[in-house]
Amino acid sequence: MMSSFVNFKETENNVKHPNEYYMRICIEEAVKAAEEGEYALAALIVVGEEIFSIRHTSLHSSVDPTGHAEILAIREAAMKVGSRYIIGGYLYSTCEPCPMCAAAAIFAKMRGIVYGANQLDAKRQFLLSQGKRHDWRQIDIRAQYVIERGMPRLELYPDFMREECLRLFQCNQ
Repeated sequence: MMSSFVNFKETENNVKHPNEYYMRICIEEAVKAAEEGEYALAALIVVGEEIFSIRHTSLHSSVDPTGHAEILAIREAAMKVGSRYIIGGYLYSTCEPCPMCAAAAIFAKMRGIVYGANQLDAKRQFLLSQGKRHDWRQIDIRAQYVIERGMPRLELYPDFMREECLRLFQCNQ
């Protein structure tokens, strides 16, 4: 564990968010997830210019209903930071975080969330996939709704590289 990061202070860097480089890494990880029989979803945490974690869903392999990519990435980054707070961190996800995942980013005092496909896209996929192994269940509460009611208020960058992220749904057909 890297306890030197416990009192991490944001530093100026040249990274602007949203950033295509980080979302492309998420997309590659989501493809890996699908190849392993998981939902084609991935997330990463970046602080400054450093990627602290890259994870994909583990719902099928771990039989853990909280095995969402975002939760796993936040847990891993918190372990690396040595604190439950990931100050200055950005959560990148190939799909809009569910209420649990958006709340976890708030509780971790992150700076922002960047996501690709949105909940409406996932709901459409749910209608197409009922009865299949990957059925894309949803809770009808948007990430923006959670963020607007949370403290601290996170930056939100919706629908970033959405078209590329939408193609990931085809990996689970």
